[in-house]
Amino acid sequence: MLKEKKSWAQITRKQWEGEIPTPDNSSYVIYNFYRLHDLPLNKYTIEDVYFMLNQNELPDILIPFVLDYLDKKDIYIEAKYYEGDLFNSILTGKCDFWESDKAQKHIPKLKKLIQAYENYDYTNKNIYSVSRKTLEKSIHQIKDCLKL
Repeated sequence: MLKEKKSWAQITRKQWEGEIPTPDNSSYVIYNFYRLHDLPLNKYTIEDVYFMLNQNELPDILIPFVLDYLDKKDIYIEAKYYEGDLFNSILTGKCDFWESDKAQKHIPKLKKLIQAYENYDYTNKNIYSVSRKTLEKSIHQIKDCLKL
């Protein structure tokens, strides 16, 4: 898992303000963000990483981790909702990150994962077409963004 021992609150130097959310008095997003804000990143599950990426939090730390994780596993790992959602979480809405100077060193690994998607052997795999179509759309957008 992640090696970072600091929490989101320590990294961003932001503390929770306002009422303490509970599952009964708040939305899933607010409660989950509260649950994770003081948790060290090395205690995050893949689902937690997925959640934080979808909140556009800590992409500088989480995207490189996901790149390495997917490179060792499978691009169709399911973090929460569908096969490939973790891969999709580093693509969708992340053009600003990928265009930044700090992301440049990670683009070769991104290209490698995109190539893995394009060459994926679907023989004897039951990957839902919606997962494939969602990833295909996100990959197309990131390719356009980066002019790949």
